[in-house]
Amino acid sequence: MIEWRVLRNQSPIVAVLLFALCAPAVVAQTSAPRVTLSGTVDSAVAGSDQSVNATFEITLPDGYHVNSEAPLDEFLKPTRLLVEVPDGVAVAGIRYPEALLFATQFSEQPLAVYEHEFRIVVALTVSGLAPGEYPLQATLKYQACSDRVCYPPATRQTEVTLSIDEG
Repeated sequence: MIEWRVLRNQSPIVAVLLFALCAPAVVAQTSAPRVTLSGTVDSAVAGSDQSVNATFEITLPDGYHVNSEAPLDEFLKPTRLLVEVPDGVAVAGIRYPEALLFATQFSEQPLAVYEHEFRIVVALTVSGLAPGEYPLQATLKYQACSDRVCYPPATRQTEVTLSIDEG
């Protein structure tokens, strides 16, 4: 009888210990994949209107994908790249890569996705900037998924520098 009371009184401690031992494995299985965003910008020459490209590279771990910028289902979260530019720079267009069609077990219709590593090119128009360095802030909005689960929508940010050289 005494032994049962001892175990019963310690059951909360045992439960906490079991949770502490198992929690890292559960978190490891349910945490979102690491998505990286980096970029480069062509340089421009001061004093003339020019077109330059900013190229952003996105990398996903193997086995994960994000929806394209134009998902085939209206309920899916599209991947979007937003770029904040200084005065004298305008975004002329954004070119996303061609999407891959991805078959799933849960839908008859394939998904339009990007996998592993892909690039988004932003066409910029530069006008009347003095020589110098100009920061561009890029924000990637996406929802990463595996073939079994989609994670909550997320964002990644990076800053790239537009260099304006003397003419």
